Amino acid sequence: GLSLLEFVSFLHHNNTAALSAWYVKGGAILSESDIGTEFNSIHLLVFLGDEGVIVEDKIRTQLEVFSTSFSDRLIEIPEFQLNHVVTELMRREMHSQAYLLLTKLIDPTDIWLSPIVRNYIDVLLRTHKQHTLGKIFSNIPKDEWDGFLWMCHSAHLRSLSNGPGAIESINRSLVLNPESKLAWHHRISLQYIEPVDSDAYASLLASIPDSIFEAPSELVEPIVGELLNKGCFSRAEAILVRWFVVNPDNVSRALTNIHFSNLGEEGSQKNDPAIKVEGCRGGFQYTHGR
Repeated sequence: GLSLLEFVSFLHHNNTAALSAWYVKGGAILSESDIGTEFNSIHLLVFLGDEGVIVEDKIRTQLEVFSTSFSDRLIEIPEFQLNHVVTELMRREMHSQAYLLLTKLIDPTDIWLSPIVRNYIDVLLRTHKQHTLGKIFSNIPKDEWDGFLWMCHSAHLRSLSNGPGAIESINRSLVLNPESKLAWHHRISLQYIEPVDSDAYASLLASIPDSIFEAPSELVEPIVGELLNKGCFSRAEAILVRWFVVNPDNVSRALTNIHFSNLGEEGSQKNDPAIKVEGCRGGFQYTHGR
């Protein structure tokens, strides 16, 4: 077997294939305690188990048994290991299972922004635990809030249908972290919940830093679509051309996502090619590899 640190080191160096083969052959993470042995088994299953319903059902079952059997001993699990598992559970979109692990460990009235608490706040948002989130926000002094916490607070207020408060909080987040793709994605989406006037919105779009458009992603593609939708043709074109030159084989996916984000955005203007084409510069020729 491997020690916990050896296992994490293998993961860190992307030796997933070798670890998976080792796991299939009965590999285990060594521990001298009963809680360590059980949690190590869950750790392996979460990281190396196949994607799909069968493995996720097994994860749910093991976590339910574990959280019941060791509810008063969770503090014994190394925080970095717990955070590791919670992060992977969230990637698998198993938010309720992540909540099950963390809710008995973290006191929302006595809290500081450690990595595990940041994950806990994210889990609470995804599982719609608004009452607990309210306790957390009220128990962290405002002078300790960072861009992440203001963004989460905005999402919390949005869930409570407090549009003006959500905008105020996301604006504070962007002051502290102006290059956050997630924060800009959230701010732009709020326009269709709590709209500002067209001039103010145009200024907002113009203030988005170019750095967030370095590469296509699920977060920035809808923002490029919004630039197109609001008539910012030259800037949107420049972004798309830059993506195309860097990776021409990948840009078609981004263009498709942008097209459908425009079609699906409630309250957005209809795309009229007759109007928009005249705002574009002439085409360009590109030879792959040159």
